[in-house]
Amino acid sequence: MMRNVFDIASAYSIPIQASVERHMKCGIRIGGSCCIGEQLVCKDGTIFSDKQLSEMIEFGMLYRDKTGQKVVY
Repeated sequence: MMRNVFDIASAYSIPIQASVERHMKCGIRIGGSCCIGEQLVCKDGTIFSDKQLSEMIEFGMLYRDKTGQKVVY
């Protein structure tokens, strides 16, 4: 859903900020289960700007399960 909102906002040049959720094992940047590309949700988020979202290749394409493994939608 968040990817669709991002795509629509981008198409109409509407600036957005999105709250992104991930499983967080540790909350102190060492677990790795909360990463989206190079961004760590526990450190860099949970709110991301449209510029940050556009740089996240994984955003809306896959998620990580409780073990931190990538799962494609």
